[in-house]
Amino acid sequence: MIKYYRKRLITVAMTAFMILLILVISGVFLFSYIQIERETNRTVQSLLNPPEDIGILSGGMRPQVSGGLLPVQNMPPSSFYDIMAESDGTVISSVLRGFLEFNEDDIQVLVSRIVASKQHTGRVDSFKYGLKAMDEGKLHIILMDTTIQTRLLFSVLRNALLIGAVLMILLFIILLPVTAKTAALLVQNTEKQKRFVTDAGHELKTPVAVIRSNLDVMELLQGKSKWSGNIRGQIDRLENLVKQLLLLARLDEQQWAGKTTLIDFSQKLKDELQIYEETALQKGLTISTEIAEGLLVQGDEESIRQLLHMLLDNAMQYSPVNGNVWISLFSEKRWLRLEIVNTMDTAPNVAPERLLDRFTRGDNARSRKNGGTGIGLSTAKSITDLYHGDIRIDYLSNSRFQITARLPCTRR
Repeated sequence: MIKYYRKRLITVAMTAFMILLILVISGVFLFSYIQIERETNRTVQSLLNPPEDIGILSGGMRPQVSGGLLPVQNMPPSSFYDIMAESDGTVISSVLRGFLEFNEDDIQVLVSRIVASKQHTGRVDSFKYGLKAMDEGKLHIILMDTTIQTRLLFSVLRNALLIGAVLMILLFIILLPVTAKTAALLVQNTEKQKRFVTDAGHELKTPVAVIRSNLDVMELLQGKSKWSGNIRGQIDRLENLVKQLLLLARLDEQQWAGKTTLIDFSQKLKDELQIYEETALQKGLTISTEIAEGLLVQGDEESIRQLLHMLLDNAMQYSPVNGNVWISLFSEKRWLRLEIVNTMDTAPNVAPERLLDRFTRGDNARSRKNGGTGIGLSTAKSITDLYHGDIRIDYLSNSRFQITARLPCTRR
């Protein structure tokens, strides 16, 4: 159990840290990319539209580019081509500023693609470009190479991922001793809770049995009465509650007396339905069934019986007199799906998912009248969880209640 909790704590902590790390690295990468794009666009535009007052560089030299002069503070860190072209994309002249090694044919292909795109700014291959219409139908194009910036950006990303991996390893090393103590405390508290439920259940059995035997003697001597009937009803309810508490304790411990076997779920459902034939007859219930044959489950027979008992008992208890119950069982890929629908006087006054919580009842008066304890459906949920299945409750209308349970299906 300590290993289980320890593994869960480490997994949760490292998953949370990894998500945070990914978000931070992604945010830094995206912000850096946007900054590089913005600065590159700004540089390209400054080359296309240089200011008139540019100052003089050291040595009194003015670097001439097509369309004007470029001040030293705006000189880009990347290589670029300063190109003049015809309106149809034919290159008239190109001036290299930097260390690029493109031949004239390559430049012509890039310029043709830029002109064909009919965009004044954008990206072509590894170049950022800007285009400006000049006099006499000429085009002024700046082709700036962004290879250096891209490599730098991905180098930063690679280093950030490497640092993140190192931090993940360090976090794992730190979590090993920390989670060991935390897991031990969790196991200790869990064991105390389980022991309390188990001990309380066993301790309640004796006084309940004494009360029942005294009631039997009293009825023999004085006869049955309304009051003795009420007492017997509460004793039955208390015995049922004790049984369910002990069952929940066993489920929490994931322990069963029986060995897991291959169970014919379809036949088990039919067997349980026979038990409720008398109850349905007394209440005038109409039961409609559609049960697929041969659906198998690998598990414990007692847990499957308890699951079916909880679900069917809920439908029979809370269906009104002369109501209807619809039961269907069918396969759904690798799952078997059990749907139980019953009519009801009115929908419970809580959200459907709340009914799966322990000691939650939709209508206290109605639950007491029908002998409900508020833990039957939560017990069913614990059993489906034990099988890695699921259970869902829906209010189909104000007068129809549906429970859907799914369990992994085993094929012969």
